[in-house]
Amino acid sequence: MSDTTESQIVRLAVTSVVLSLLLLAGTTPIAAQQPGPLPIDKPSDTVEFFPRYTFQIGGNTLSGDDTRFMSDAHYGGATDLIDYTVPFKGRINIVADYEAVLGTEYRIFDPNQSIYILEGSGSFWLGKNEIAGVFHHISRHLSDRPKNYGIAFNSVGIRYLRLFDVGGGTSVAVSGRLAKVIAKADVDYTWESGFAVTLRHVLKPHMGVFAHGWGDMFAVDPVLRGRTAQHGGRFEGGVRFDGRGGALEVYVGVEHRLDADPHDYLPVTWGIFGFRLMSK
Repeated sequence: MSDTTESQIVRLAVTSVVLSLLLLAGTTPIAAQQPGPLPIDKPSDTVEFFPRYTFQIGGNTLSGDDTRFMSDAHYGGATDLIDYTVPFKGRINIVADYEAVLGTEYRIFDPNQSIYILEGSGSFWLGKNEIAGVFHHISRHLSDRPKNYGIAFNSVGIRYLRLFDVGGGTSVAVSGRLAKVIAKADVDYTWESGFAVTLRHVLKPHMGVFAHGWGDMFAVDPVLRGRTAQHGGRFEGGVRFDGRGGALEVYVGVEHRLDADPHDYLPVTWGIFGFRLMSK
């Protein structure tokens, strides 16, 4: 491993920790909406099959006049396959997520990109802290456009999860990760790290407010595209309405999307306004 790569890894890890602490200590509460298992308050004392799952479907509009990026939509979820107690307490989780990026280049609703995420993880508990080993896959595909090559990468790493009950109807969920890219196609990433914070506050029995924030940092191979470490993130906040079988979130925010277009490998920043239907 070169000195340059080692220094990038150290900078990414330190940046992730510092940003997470700043987010938690800041006066503006924020949180995250990333595919993956949600932090839970404690491990199960018994073996359980399919103890919990999460699902979401939603969409949002994107600000600006770039006809490639006018809106996007998500659907997918995460399932805990099993809670286990031997040789230690933990859980096995799988994730599947699909995102469609829409523009107006060819038609009013022109889905030009599809992004797939598949993930598997297994965890163990240290007190109230959950540590997981994670295998993560992302692939990008163009819609109604020629492409005879793959854009994808696989990574293996660790994830930290913790749920804090602040009291007074307020909870904060925190996660962070560090992973090594072990296989890739048409990307220059070598390591990835990131954080996610979710804050919710209940105002009434069926209504509350929330805020989300997440950030990604990637170490890269400078030989491939002549660039240094890359970063992206998203911040949003809004109102949540809880029903018996699910919840509706309506939000506004801003996103800095890393490598937004698979051809030019440049970041794009846009404002967002959207909704999310999700399981409770």
